[in-house]
Amino acid sequence: MAKMTEALGVENVESLDKNDYMEFRNELKANGSLSSKFDEEFFNSVYPGSGYKAYVASVNEDLGKIIEDAKAGNEYAECYLIIAARKMCYYIFWKVFIGSAASGKVIKARLDNGDFSDFIGIMYIAFDKAIKSFKPKVYKDGTMKIGNWQYWFGQYLRMDAISENVQRAKDPNENALNPDGMDDSEKGGATAWDKLTGDNATELDVDDFSADWRDFCNDPEMNESASKKVNVPKRKILAMVLKGKSIPEIASELDVAKNTIYAAMNVGDLMKKYNIDQGELAQKLHNDPDFIIGCLEK
Repeated sequence: MAKMTEALGVENVESLDKNDYMEFRNELKANGSLSSKFDEEFFNSVYPGSGYKAYVASVNEDLGKIIEDAKAGNEYAECYLIIAARKMCYYIFWKVFIGSAASGKVIKARLDNGDFSDFIGIMYIAFDKAIKSFKPKVYKDGTMKIGNWQYWFGQYLRMDAISENVQRAKDPNENALNPDGMDDSEKGGATAWDKLTGDNATELDVDDFSADWRDFCNDPEMNESASKKVNVPKRKILAMVLKGKSIPEIASELDVAKNTIYAAMNVGDLMKKYNIDQGELAQKLHNDPDFIIGCLEK
C-alpha cells in the first residue's frame, strides 16, 4: 500500500486526459486549494477528467441542478459535491477515523499504512448512500444551501468511519474490502492480497472454504448488476479487483463513476454472512487463484 509520506505524481492520476488534470491541478495550487499531500490524493481520486470545468460553468453552480444530476449518476456533479465537502471530510478523517486522542505514534503508523487511502474508499461508499437519500424537496425554493448537503453527507461518513474502526477493533481480518490500496508495481501478476500473506500462506480446509466461497459467489446479491447503468454483476467486478485492477481502472473500463464501483464492492457484510475471512481469502487466492477467480467468472 502506498505510503502517505511518498510524493504523488501525475502518473498516479487515472484521468484519460492528463494535460487537462495538470491544468486543473495548477489552478488549485494558484488559488491555494492544493496545499498538502492529502489534497493531492484527494483530488487525484475525485477528479473526473476533461469536461468537469465546462460542466460547472454550464450549470452556473446551481445546487439543485447539481444534486439532481448527481442522483442520476453524473460524475461531474458527484465530483462537485465531494469537493464542496472536502473540509468536512478532512475533519471526520482526523476527528473520527484517526481519533483526536490518538498519539503521534499511532497517527504516523496509520498514515504510513495508507489509512487516508482507506478513508477515501469509505468516503465514496458514504457518498453513494447520502446522495441517494438526500431529499431537496424538504427545502423551500431557494433555501437549500451547500451546508445542508455537507451536513447530510457528513452524517453518513461519520457513521461509516466509526463502523470501520469498530470492525478493525474486533478483528483486523474482517475489514471491508479495500481493493484500491496497492502500489502500481503490484498490479498485474501478484495482487494486493498477497501482502496479507507474504510467504507464509497456510493450507486451509479446502472443502469447507470452497463450499463457503461458492455459496458467497452464488448469492443473489453477487449476481446483481453493479448499478442501473452497468449491466455487469458484482461478482465479475470483484474478479477484476482480485486480479489486481484498481477501482479507477475498472470505472474507466466500464465508463462509470468510481463511487459506483466502490459501492458495488462494499461486500464485507456478505462475506461475514458466509464466514469468508479476508485473511483466509487472501491465502486461498495466493495458493489457488484459478479456483477463487473461476467461481466469480462462471
